This record gives sequence, structure tokens and C-alpha cells, in this order.
Amino acid sequence: MSSQSKPTGPKGWHSRGYHPHFDGGKDFAQSVSFRLADSLPRHAVEQMDAELKSLPPSLQDPEKRKRIEAFLDSGYGSCSLRETPIGEMVESALLFFDGERYRLHAWSIMPNHVHVLFTPIEPHSMSQIVGSWKTFTAKEANRLLKRSGQYWQEDYFDRFIRDEKHFTKALEYIEANPVATGLCARMEDWPRSSARRRSSRDSSTVSVTSLLAAGTAADPGRTVSANFKIGWEGRELSASVALPTHPVSPRYLLPMIQNLSNALVGMGESLVAERGETISCKAGCGACCRQLVPITESEAHHIRDLVEAMPEPRREAVREKFAAARTALAASGLLELLLKPTENTRNTELGLSYLRLGIACPFLEEESCSIHPDRPLSCREYLVTSPAEYCREPTATTIRRVPTPGFAMTAFATLDGPAPTGGVRWVPLVLAPEWAEKHPETAATEPGTELFSRFMSTLTHVKKIPPPTDLLQLVEAAP
Repeated sequence: MSSQSKPTGPKGWHSRGYHPHFDGGKDFAQSVSFRLADSLPRHAVEQMDAELKSLPPSLQDPEKRKRIEAFLDSGYGSCSLRETPIGEMVESALLFFDGERYRLHAWSIMPNHVHVLFTPIEPHSMSQIVGSWKTFTAKEANRLLKRSGQYWQEDYFDRFIRDEKHFTKALEYIEANPVATGLCARMEDWPRSSARRRSSRDSSTVSVTSLLAAGTAADPGRTVSANFKIGWEGRELSASVALPTHPVSPRYLLPMIQNLSNALVGMGESLVAERGETISCKAGCGACCRQLVPITESEAHHIRDLVEAMPEPRREAVREKFAAARTALAASGLLELLLKPTENTRNTELGLSYLRLGIACPFLEEESCSIHPDRPLSCREYLVTSPAEYCREPTATTIRRVPTPGFAMTAFATLDGPAPTGGVRWVPLVLAPEWAEKHPETAATEPGTELFSRFMSTLTHVKKIPPPTDLLQLVEAAP
């Protein structure tokens, strides 16, 4: 077992007894288990140690681990991870830095312990990652339980994955653990596990059929019908759009992408209504209109033109709000970072700092969006069922977001080109007019049919909005 002492950096290969471990980064998968502080009483450990003394030293460590796992599966202790808010919070913590600090392969949050299979991404080490998970979740769990003191057992089990066969065996064990202990009949039935999430993701499919009605030759003024179907959580969206066969800019597709985004959100609204939940967002709330809103580069040009088309004196009033926001950002020291958002790699901290400034969206009037029909894709995709007041001071356990089959903003952003640091290229809404004045619109180099096909192929494969300035990601950020 590993100590939860503060890590000083990757240890590389090391040994605790007779089994090698690797606390490194690139391409080394690790299977880790950590448990609640009250899940394994001292007398049980002492009894195991006494019984295992008769075994050869090389067998004592693996046998002890087997016995501890069996004891944990019996459900000893408070088993507070079974409680929905706490289990969901822990799962959110595991998922938050997936793709940034580690690659998450499998997990299962049992009533009194957690199994995780992941590969650290350099320079982050296994001990640093596990320590961050345990520190953040312990603090949040104690807050939810209205208690204090030790939440997790100080140590944790870890095992270096030797090869593909070992990887598959570890993954299968983790996902089958709830079934093996009698908690559910099928792996995908356990609510806080990779098996459940993968099953839900696999039910989200997009197919684009009959995209070209007759050939692919560019013909200005000619359009073809693109038919598509999206299936998700027992719901289905079928639609057809008319697309030009000649080259167009991504912005040309924006109106149809906005309509599609509305439909995807509608599927999410239907799902939460079926669960008996109610959408909290409504006109006059404006609670989320002070967060840092990422928009695509094509949307930035649309926003600039929207402002320019406004009649006076409204146009000047909106311009003054943008100018006041810029002044506040300059005074806070955030302006330079936001002028080059795609190049910034610490967007979570940036988004939190912005939220604390309380800068209202320049289009906010009487706590309602004054450009609601033209609002950005990110805004369309953000709805919550949690009380609206929580959006002003969000935490990982108070915000409940309406799920959707995919993020239209992210998929649409890929049409503007690749980002230099990964993720997607984006622009802060609050600086959109200024940015659009200095940057040309994405050129029309691809036929509309091909652009839309690329958008659809990306849509439901996006896990989360890459610029982590989305409110849901802000509240899940671990210290």
C-alpha cells in the first residue's frame, strides 16, 4: 500500500516488499484502490497479519490484498459513497482532469472504496494524482456529511499494469466488482462506474446518410439534402438540412447549428422531465451570465456584426458595456490572458478568476439575455435543475446540469481549424467584437456538405467543452 504523504515527484520504479510498482507518467497504466477510513477496522487487519505469518513472504502481500478486498466488499463501515451526492462528487473528481493529467480507463465507486484504472500523463505522477483526488473529495464529503476528521484511509493499493492481458483483467475486475458483490445484476446497472458511462455513451449515435443526393461537384447555388439521426437515452432526433455543394465558411452553417443545438438541449430537457426534475433557468434569472463564456471564432464575427446592426442608442450602450468589461479585465490582470485564450493552458483558474469579478454579459438587460435568439452555443447548452442561486457561488455538489447528447459549440469550433495547444480554438464572448475586428473570418475552403459532415462526426464524440471555462467544469475543479 502507498502512503498519502505529500509527493515530491515521480518515484520511478520502486518496491514495497515483493511486487514492483512504477510511480511514473507516460504510457504506464496503474490500477489503484483507496477506501474509507472506517471500512477496515484495526482488529481485522491484525487478525489477517497473524494468519498470514504462516505463508511464505512472497505470498503474504498478494494474499493480504485479496482478503482486504473481500472484507471491503462485505460492506463494512459507514459506506457513505453509496449516498448519491457523495458518489457523484467523487466520480466528477475522477473525470475532471481526464485527458489533462491522466487518461482514465475504468473506475467503480463502491459503497466504501474506489477502484480506478488510469495512465498518468507526464509530468503528473500516480501519487500526485491520487493525493489530489483524496484531498479534494475528503473535504467535499466532510462538508456534505457535516462532519470533520479523516475521511479516507491514509494508504491505498496500487498495481503497475504489466501488459495488455493484465490491463484487460484489471479493467474487467473493476467494472464487474459491483456484480460480484451482489450490488447489481449487470455491470452497466451500477450508477457510478465506467461500465455505466460507456453503456450510456454507446447509446449515443450519430449517422449521416444520403449526404450527397447527386455527386460532389461544386456548383454555386446548388444544394443537397443531408439527413441525419441522433439516438440517445431512448430518444431519437431525425432531421434534414439543405447544404450547399460549393465552398462556404463555417459561419454559413451557424443558423442550422443553432437550431440543432436547441434540439439537442430539448432532448436533455425531456430526459430530466422524465426523471421528475425541473429546469431552473428562466427569464430574469441571469445567475450564469457572469461566467466566462467561450464562443467559436465564427460566432465572434457574428456577435460583432450583431452589435454593429443594432439601432442607436442601443448600439452605443452595448459598446460601452463591452468597453467597461475590458477596463475591469485590464485592472484585474486577466486581459492579456483572455486576448490569447487558446494559447492559455490554465483555463480553469482563468475562468474562476473571471467569475469572481462579477462582470455581467454586455447583452444582459434586466437580468435577461437581450439577444436570446442569437445567443452563443455555449449559452444554449447550459441549463441546470439545481436552484438558480447556486450558480452565483457554485460548488461541485450544488450544480446539477442538464445532460445533452453532445456539445455543438465544441464540434462547431473544430471547423475554424486546430488549436496550437490542443482542444479547440475559442474566443471570450466579452471580447468578441474586439477580437473579430483584428482577425479575418475563417475562409470558405470546403463545400457545405463536407463541413457539416465533419461537424456531425465530431458532435457526440466530444466528452466536455475543451476550454475549461464552462461553469460545470469550474465547480468541479480540484485545488
